[in-house]
Amino acid sequence: MSVFEIKSTIHQLVEKLEDEAVLLKIEKILEEYVAVESVVWEDLPVELQNRLDKSEEDAKSGNVISHDEVVSRFRKQYAHFYES
Repeated sequence: MSVFEIKSTIHQLVEKLEDEAVLLKIEKILEEYVAVESVVWEDLPVELQNRLDKSEEDAKSGNVISHDEVVSRFRKQYAHFYES
């Protein structure tokens, strides 16, 4: 299962929850994890650094896809997540 699929599943499950206590526990877990999670450029693999540099160059040169186009593609590709 991809990271996106896991996030999507978690999001769907959270959307169904109504128990405030459970939601507060989940919020606390996520906040604590995010607070200690930091990325140091030098710790990233060189290949990832290169890809991020390339992405930044693409963005600066206008070689990007609009937000609307990304959303449109996303909705088409992942329509099955939205079907009830």
